[in-house]
Amino acid sequence: MASRCSMQFEQRADVLQASDTAEGLRLAEAHPDLDVVFLDPNIPDQNGMDVIPVFAKRCPQLPVIVLKADCSGGLFVRLLENQEVGLP
Repeated sequence: MASRCSMQFEQRADVLQASDTAEGLRLAEAHPDLDVVFLDPNIPDQNGMDVIPVFAKRCPQLPVIVLKADCSGGLFVRLLENQEVGLP
């Protein structure tokens, strides 16, 4: 489902939302002008941690930002160990 939202500074952005992994990848590949993917690691159909390398392979120019409210379970340690997080 695609929608338009107003952002601070009166800029507008197109926001594409996927309900599962396959739809997210399909949208990312169909819209090469995307700037970023926001990924919830609790994807209903797949482990979100397994999706990051797939996005990296199929859409290497597209940054993936992981959003998670609960930082328990070593999520960020696993990301860093797999070198899937770029730090400035």
